[in-house]
Amino acid sequence: MELHVFALKTGGGRRQITADRTGSNLPAGEWLYQKTINVARGGPPLIGANSDEIVDAVEKSGYFTWPVEANDAEGS
Repeated sequence: MELHVFALKTGGGRRQITADRTGSNLPAGEWLYQKTINVARGGPPLIGANSDEIVDAVEKSGYFTWPVEANDAEGS
């Protein structure tokens, strides 16, 4: 699956990964495109996350938030 990584313009290390190259489906904020990555189920861990978790989140909500924080996990 081809996914696109965006960083929050204000910094803080927050990233969003989405299949939408424009990032128009991301939560409110100013997101800057960083790069495109390929993620496959059962693939190696990326960015400190299991590839299955990334694909599941993108399929369910349209994006994956990284790093995952405790309150993010509760809302999933």
